[in-house]
Amino acid sequence: MHEMFDMYYKFQQMPKLNLIRWFEVRCTSAFIRSFLYCFNIVTWILGLVSLGIGIWLYTERTDYSDLTSHAFGAYSASALFGAAGATIIIVGFVGCCGVWAENRSFIILYMILVVLLFIIELTAAVLAFIYKSEMTEIIRLELRNHLLAPYVSEHARDSKGLRISWDTLQSKFKCCGAESYKDWAGKVPESCCDPSFFHENGSMINCGRINKPNILFQKGCYEAFSDWLLEHMQLVGAMGIFLACIQVFGLLVSALLYVDIFKRERNRGKNYQLCSRTETASRNQRNTSYN
Repeated sequence: MHEMFDMYYKFQQMPKLNLIRWFEVRCTSAFIRSFLYCFNIVTWILGLVSLGIGIWLYTERTDYSDLTSHAFGAYSASALFGAAGATIIIVGFVGCCGVWAENRSFIILYMILVVLLFIIELTAAVLAFIYKSEMTEIIRLELRNHLLAPYVSEHARDSKGLRISWDTLQSKFKCCGAESYKDWAGKVPESCCDPSFFHENGSMINCGRINKPNILFQKGCYEAFSDWLLEHMQLVGAMGIFLACIQVFGLLVSALLYVDIFKRERNRGKNYQLCSRTETASRNQRNTSYN
């Protein structure tokens, strides 16, 4: 009871300006910490989403890796998303630790990681938008270089992966050849045949050798696959810019938290002296009133 009375008396004896300042500091600090907690939770979620997109793009890529190995080795959207996602998750963890511990070293480490992540994301976005035309040209050359190899040498074991990749590509994108079915030079594979013509008309076996172009996919795989790839490159660019903007905002808020922690540590001694003087004065006043 006496302790509660002492706290109330000390609160009453605090100067009005110091009291207002105390509320401002505490409310500002609590708001910044709460905001950074929420921000890092959102960062974790975005990191998981980015990592999931990277895994999905990797599984999509494996179907055509034999056709576009060099292109994807140089420009791998799946690797960019996967690396960005893992880095974002680590950055979010470090940020939460820094907010929880109110440690300036953690905050500095968090800010450095955010800056590095910002550079990676911005670089990915710029490369995705700048090298779209180069990417499509690489894809066209890769497709044409691997076009006839799997079917001209049908008995070669090393061509099995290419045949599977071409069949998967043509079936999924409903395309045929690099530019058109004519690229196969009379050896059109069955994967070029449009299944809609064979629901009631029998088997698709050796359908590519039938001289009926209308039953084949008319669109070239270069166009279809390039469109698919450009969509993913645009996704990389847009996601990179979006994440970069979010990280800049997080960097500013973490800088505010760093300044807030620094000020509180610097003023901790002054506040302790002020409280000590206030407590001494209150005790003296109570002793005087008791006497």
